[in-house]
This record gives sequence, C-alpha cells and structure tokens, in this order.
Amino acid sequence: MSNNTIFDDVFRTEATLEMELIMPDGKIVEYKVPILYLQKYTEDTIFQKNLFFLLPFYIMKYEKSKKELQENDGKLQEMLEEYRAMEKHLEEKFLDKGKEKEYRDIMELIIRTADYILKDAENARKGLGEIMGGKILELESDKLIKQGRDLEKKNTEKERQRANAAEAEVARLKKLLAEKK
Repeated sequence: MSNNTIFDDVFRTEATLEMELIMPDGKIVEYKVPILYLQKYTEDTIFQKNLFFLLPFYIMKYEKSKKELQENDGKLQEMLEEYRAMEKHLEEKFLDKGKEKEYRDIMELIIRTADYILKDAENARKGLGEIMGGKILELESDKLIKQGRDLEKKNTEKERQRANAAEAEVARLKKLLAEKK
C-alpha cells in the first residue's frame, strides 16, 4: 500500500465495489473501487486529514434520527454544537488563510445537503442554516452560469435591435428609391 497520499488511511478497507470493464479491444478488465464508510470518520478526523470534501455529507449521520432531532431538544443542541465547532474549524482552515471562495463553497454545499437530508426536521434545518451562515441559494459556479446566460440574452437582444434597425433602414432606402423613380 502506498504511503504517498492522505487517502491511504481513508480507503484502507476490505470492502470494495467490483466491476468488469470491456475495453475497446475486447479485453475484460476487473476494476475494484474501495468503499469509503463516512460513518467511521469523526469531524476531528476529517479536519486532521484535510478531507474537507466529506463535510457536506457528514450530515448524513443524522438522517435516521431526524425525528429525534425534531422532538429532543438535547439531541438538536448536540448536533448544532457539532456544527458550530465545524464552522469555527472551517474559518481557521480557510478564511484565516484568505481562501474565501473555498470556505463559501464548502459552506454552501453543507447547507444544500442539510436542507435535503433534514427536509422533515424544520428546527434542525433552521438551526444549522443559522450556524452555517444562513440559507445560501447559489454556488459561485451557479452564479457564473447565470451571469453568462444573462450576458447571452443581453447580446441576443442587442443583435435583434440591430437587425430591426437594419431592416428599418433598408425599408427607408427602398422608399426613397421608389420616390425618386
């Protein structure tokens, strides 16, 4: 096993997903993908190993206890405290180092995932949203796509106006020609 990556510990497991790939030359290649069990990773482990890509999925550990979160204020507060600590860690890892975009993207993904997982646990979803910076509607990439579409619409409208102006000018010139005859 390689000692070259931080992923070695994460994927060290007996469980794999196996599949056979048929290559273009007809050869069959067995492909094994190690299975990652997110439940095995605490918030501390995720931060120690810099596995930030797991944070949006961390909320899944509460999926089966949504009803309990809704009915048991102690459980809800326990979850919210965990996310307060997570938010502080993210600030230290990203904001304090000038990585605002990375911080914002992770926070947005956490909120989106939590909104889905906790859709039936209003108090938990609301509390988590307040801790993680409120309801965020768009990822930065979504905003850029929207800006591109808006620009395309604007350019299309300008082209339509130019075409209409050109048609009007052609009509005016035809009328002038007809009057001179």
